[in-house]
Amino acid sequence: MRRRLGLATLLLAATPLLAFEPKSAGFEFNRALFLHYSQDHFSAASMALRQQRSAEEIDAQAARFVIDNLLGYGLYQEAVRRFRAELAKGRLSSEARADLWLKLARYEYERGYFDAAEATLTEMRVDVGGRRRRTERAGLLAQLQLRSGRPEVAVDTLLDGRVYAKDDFARYNLGMALIASGEVRRGRIELDKLGRQVVTDPVEHALRDRTNLALAYNYLAEAKGGSAMPVLRRIRLEGPYSDEALLGLGWAEIAADKADVLRLKDERSDDTIGGVIGDILRPGKVNDDIRARLGMLRTGSSADDEEQRFRNALVPWLELDGRDPKKPAVLEVQLAIPYALDALGEKERARGFYQRAVERLEVGRSGLEKAIDGIQSGRMVETMIRRDRDRQAGWNWRLRDLPDAAETYYLAEILADSTFQEALKNYRDLKQLQRKLARDRQTLIDSASGAHMASVPATELFRQRLKDSPPLWPQLRTGLTLETQLGRYPRNETLEGLLAWTYRYAPKIALKLATSPGEFSQSPSADAQALIARIEELLEGVNGVIGRQRDLLEKIAVSGLEEHKAMLTRYLIDARFALARLFDETQLPAEGTE
Repeated sequence: MRRRLGLATLLLAATPLLAFEPKSAGFEFNRALFLHYSQDHFSAASMALRQQRSAEEIDAQAARFVIDNLLGYGLYQEAVRRFRAELAKGRLSSEARADLWLKLARYEYERGYFDAAEATLTEMRVDVGGRRRRTERAGLLAQLQLRSGRPEVAVDTLLDGRVYAKDDFARYNLGMALIASGEVRRGRIELDKLGRQVVTDPVEHALRDRTNLALAYNYLAEAKGGSAMPVLRRIRLEGPYSDEALLGLGWAEIAADKADVLRLKDERSDDTIGGVIGDILRPGKVNDDIRARLGMLRTGSSADDEEQRFRNALVPWLELDGRDPKKPAVLEVQLAIPYALDALGEKERARGFYQRAVERLEVGRSGLEKAIDGIQSGRMVETMIRRDRDRQAGWNWRLRDLPDAAETYYLAEILADSTFQEALKNYRDLKQLQRKLARDRQTLIDSASGAHMASVPATELFRQRLKDSPPLWPQLRTGLTLETQLGRYPRNETLEGLLAWTYRYAPKIALKLATSPGEFSQSPSADAQALIARIEELLEGVNGVIGRQRDLLEKIAVSGLEEHKAMLTRYLIDARFALARLFDETQLPAEGTE
């Protein structure tokens, strides 16, 4: 059994593949084109480069093809050098330049070269081209500006030419940029418009849920549960953000007396929280410490209203309680449920839930410690790339499946992070290079020593096969009448005539077998020795880099698990503290009666 890995979605439109047309008289190029569309960019680039070395003149499409595949495999510096050379020659069309600019910027963004990506997009202004390219360029540029802490500049980028109105991802980024720049009301309006759209595509569904969750969290940060609730009810009950939505809906119920002046609609359907569970569902997780949040969301309403709100909060929390206990939102709800029960005066049930929370948190912390040990043993990285280790997809490759291993179960959020993904791609590419170098070295050794030749001479091998082979026509009776009047080849096209000619002349045909070649030298030639030495030198360097890259991956993974462990420890302290307080409250009346 394998679990699907849900990757974090970048809120940007994806760069399309550059289109290349087959050539009617270019078999070798068409072979490379097949490899290109099979995502084998390394082989496609290698084949195209071999053709270029033998060609008298290289056309613009072939040059663009090589640049695209070099970048597709991750050979960034060589791709940039060739791209700059083609820009200097002026042979690329504006559309081809725009597509290469975008692909280069996307590569730099995903690799973490944020300054280089912004410089690339700035330089691309002269080649923006059509609406699709303008929209994508503006969206990626705004994402970089938001990342670097310049939300006001990102707002201007997205408002220029009303880019946000042409792309839902850009509208989401605009809403977040407006909120970050202090224009909270305008940002909430943009997010609310996007969160109420009718969608059918899975990607659009995920974006709408993400938008509603972000808007609801923004309300919860100000304890405006009345505004957060209708937003959260729009989110699907079974979706990538449903756990955080259920958790937050409970907190929104507790703070339901505060609302924003915006007119919000919950717009339920059969697959949303509001539609399936009722009026009482769906917020997201607030990142503050749980004890601070409990104080923040206390209301000043009457006791009856407050009791009803706590009971309403238990509905989504109990739904969330039955989900995967390793998820952060499910771990947090282990403390939220007994907190609500305690507020309702159900002390005995609250103690039971707190006790269960302590046990589950202990199990979770023990599992994390085992996972950390598994990662540090070096098993994790090899397990991840084993499934498709030989598929050469370059930087477009993504880890999509997780094997059933203890350490990978806790790593979903870490593995979705682009930093880990890019480091994993580098490690996988290095392992592929290591295997290729090892194969080439062995091929050179075998070829030079003659180990690939047959140990039995060819003539002897042929005789042995004739001796052991069955008769050609085992059921043929030899009592045949031969036609003596036939010439050297049977003019009579009958089977009898053909057999007659065969039996008459075949014995006179003597096969002349070639003599076996002489003995091969057992030591490689000087050229082969030089190549083998060069490969061994490269292998030594690659092996060292592989070790350092594996250490980096393990460091990233262990760091993420340590953070998760610290969170569990904090929750465990909260649960034990609350449990001790409940036991003390139980003992106080008994001491007073004595």
